Amino acid sequence: MSGEWPVEPGDYVIGDPSSPIAVCTLSDEELMRELEARLDRRAYAILGVTRTRNIGVEKLVRNVVSNPNIAYLVLAGRDSEEPVAPVIVELGRSGLGRDGSLVVGGRPIRLRNLSPEEAEAFRRRVRVIDMSGVRDPEALVEALGRLGPA
Repeated sequence: MSGEWPVEPGDYVIGDPSSPIAVCTLSDEELMRELEARLDRRAYAILGVTRTRNIGVEKLVRNVVSNPNIAYLVLAGRDSEEPVAPVIVELGRSGLGRDGSLVVGGRPIRLRNLSPEEAEAFRRRVRVIDMSGVRDPEALVEALGRLGPA
């Protein structure tokens, strides 16, 4: 990894940048703080919240793909009123269309600040583990333990 990481500012904590796991608690700040207190920092590279379907997702993806060690993105917790998890899941599944958008729930979502290369790197390299709605810290700690060494 060259340069400063993470590359985008945000509401997150850094664990061990060599970890293969990133955790996004969606808009659930309470869960993020609870996991931060319970998890060994070696269990994740980055742990944070993402509240918006466009700029928030763009920053999350950019931070994840700029760390070549990250292979998993775990989504958990309470989502925003305009849900973010389906956007991330669809981006991981299908990538971006030629116009820089993807369709979620019949509605196009434009990710204008995400390059096609970043979106493709995310789709190819990162496995999205969708546990959105799960707020039980013990279940999440157990799930993270199955993904990689702590």
